[in-house]
Amino acid sequence: MWQLVDGPFRISRYNASTGAANFAANPAYTGPNKPHIAELDELAYTSTTAEFNDLRSGKLDAGYITAENLPQVATLKNSGYNVYGLPAFGFNYLPFNFKDSTGHWDKIVAQLYVRQALAHLVDQAGYVQGIFHGAAAPGYGPVPSVPVSPFVPNNAKTAPYPYDVEAAKQLLTSHGWTVVANGQTTCTSPGSGANQCGDGIPAGSPLTFNLAYNNANQAIQAQSTALASDAKKAGITINLESKTFNFLIQNYNDVSAPANADQWGAEFFGGFSQALYPTGNDLFNSDGSYNRAGTAIRRRTR
Repeated sequence: MWQLVDGPFRISRYNASTGAANFAANPAYTGPNKPHIAELDELAYTSTTAEFNDLRSGKLDAGYITAENLPQVATLKNSGYNVYGLPAFGFNYLPFNFKDSTGHWDKIVAQLYVRQALAHLVDQAGYVQGIFHGAAAPGYGPVPSVPVSPFVPNNAKTAPYPYDVEAAKQLLTSHGWTVVANGQTTCTSPGSGANQCGDGIPAGSPLTFNLAYNNANQAIQAQSTALASDAKKAGITINLESKTFNFLIQNYNDVSAPANADQWGAEFFGGFSQALYPTGNDLFNSDGSYNRAGTAIRRRTR
């Protein structure tokens, strides 16, 4: 059926295992914008490094530049490439798994003050400059601040929980945790009181969780490593797990893989691009198809 086309190109070759495909001009096409090249070949790569090496050596007519290679833009331009970019109408995010009961993580992450403390440990300004070389913008909600749009609420235009390790420590100590910087923070005042750890968190519980990240993206790996390092300053242990994108999508999803709910505390596979009207329904509705990590539970605790 894929040979039945009415557009300017038709698929002449397709590799189902890699996604590589060749497109040949359709001589029967009579519409506007007729093809001005005979063939377009889309190549598949196992890593962004391999793709960029071919781009730099001139083996590709067009390709992607990932964050770690942005300092080489000048070299590409000197080689004759035109380089351009634009902000994606979307966001990167790190969903917590609200159904992972390992080490009572489900009860711990259900506490708003814990999520606030973790937010204080995300150095967005540092990531933008150090990892993305300025080709990114801080985001404080699912509707991005760049590009400018009428959909960004006022409380998402500035950081509600700016990067501040001491503020993170204070939130934890004021809620019954004994913070051991560069050590292990534990709950020492269990209970549901305003100055206690929270329901279902026993005394001695360590503040620790597993974070699985997409190992095909160096920027994601760098952000995950930086977060784990800053969290350690507040005595929070984040165990990093290197996984492929496909593994994360298939296995760490409470909707489609509920049997694995206790295998991951958080994941960082990438992000989402929003539609032009960014409702985010499939992400944040309790029965949304992309509600990977028990968002409905999180909503009930707010």
